[in-house]
Amino acid sequence: MKTHIFFLAVFTLLSSSLFAQKLTFEVYKGKEVIGSLEAWKHSEGANSTFALQQQVSPFSAQSFSLTANYENGKLVSAISRNLFEDEVQTSTSVKWDGETYHVLQDATYTALDSGPAPISTASLYFHEPSGKKRVFSETDGKFLSLKQFSDHTYGYQLPNGDKHYFTYENGACVEVKWVQPLRTVIYKLTDSQTFAAF
Repeated sequence: MKTHIFFLAVFTLLSSSLFAQKLTFEVYKGKEVIGSLEAWKHSEGANSTFALQQQVSPFSAQSFSLTANYENGKLVSAISRNLFEDEVQTSTSVKWDGETYHVLQDATYTALDSGPAPISTASLYFHEPSGKKRVFSETDGKFLSLKQFSDHTYGYQLPNGDKHYFTYENGACVEVKWVQPLRTVIYKLTDSQTFAAF
């Protein structure tokens, strides 16, 4: 229930905006569809909000949610949650005070004096990171090295060793590959919608 309330609040915010975009990805393990991910972007002037919601499958108790807020082209706050049966298992919150990112990962606090983040993992679903060398991970609360592997494929490695690769066509993300030690999960874009407030 908590997951549904959270995403309803995000949907209400985005659908009442001046501009919103929704992307839908099917999640594959091999040839089997194991879940879905919805990605939203709300834009109003120079400010944007990104929201991700993933359900492993309709029958799974696991889910993931993330929101990231940008002002004038930089990340100013974010929160991510991993849930099991709608109960929070792990969470990370991020807040920018103009000089420092304050990160609370479960009960561990960290301050990052590494400058503002113009891109983060959530924004990669909507914008090709041409020329960028690092990306901020809202879930891990830190900057990660971002590498370009082909004309339109970029990737980063998480602290736990997992790797993510984003592939773009005409500037739009069409596939995300999550490489883990024992399996590879692929997100494939199946639908893209744009909304404008009346």
